[in-house]
Amino acid sequence: DALIEKAYEAMDVMEKVAERVFYPSSGGLTVSGLLFRPPEGSGPWPTVIVNHAGFGTAGDFSEVALMIRDRGYLVFNPDFRGSGMSQGSHEGAKGEVDDVIAAVDYLQREGLMEGERVGMYGQSHGAAVSVLASSRDPRITAVAAEAGFYDAVGLYRNIASSTDPAAEALRNELLPMVGGTPEQVPQEYAVRSALNFVDGIQAAVLIIHGEKDPLCPVDQARRLYDSMVEKGKTAELKIFPEEAHCVNDPAGRLEVWKLMFAWFERYL
Repeated sequence: DALIEKAYEAMDVMEKVAERVFYPSSGGLTVSGLLFRPPEGSGPWPTVIVNHAGFGTAGDFSEVALMIRDRGYLVFNPDFRGSGMSQGSHEGAKGEVDDVIAAVDYLQREGLMEGERVGMYGQSHGAAVSVLASSRDPRITAVAAEAGFYDAVGLYRNIASSTDPAAEALRNELLPMVGGTPEQVPQEYAVRSALNFVDGIQAAVLIIHGEKDPLCPVDQARRLYDSMVEKGKTAELKIFPEEAHCVNDPAGRLEVWKLMFAWFERYL
């Protein structure tokens, strides 16, 4: 009992770094996320949305959010449907796109977002969601996408032929979400593939990828970059030759953050 009392006393004086909010999304779902307000000012602020990797939660990327927040940005980490405290089920970069666009609506409606410009950082699943969202919402003006998939058919074929344990686990998760193979439900794969929607992308997209990525093949990053350049879009490609799925080397990690902040400074 004494320890519990001390814990509550300590919590009373701790800095609150985030607040949990709930907002409506498509399909009648209520989804959630963590809001990180800059320590100075009362808003509105320039805004960045951080889209978490895989099928984790908004809290997984709290350290990333705090790092961005401390640069003066309002940061929002959505829990995609089926994650954290959100309703619904994972859809593998389909309904999740609705959720992050609904987050932009929420932040704007609440008067927290400065103007009509928002940036996004996403990793893996979150990168795919970020690029897809930018093809549908012109308010998204700057995206930093790391280790994403941009061709769902190519992703499926890669993990279907791979013996990597992580690829096998992803395959077992992906098929029930999508509803079958590319031959069985081609439209379900098409709607999850940002390469099909490059014409709609108005954001400047920084594409970051590891050359040795066993899950999301690096050729997808190159194809997205080539397609954007061919269509006159703003894009930059950074390949890390010795990295796999996401950049893990400390020096490389630092470079990713420097590239991301320079990108937001320029386009957000």
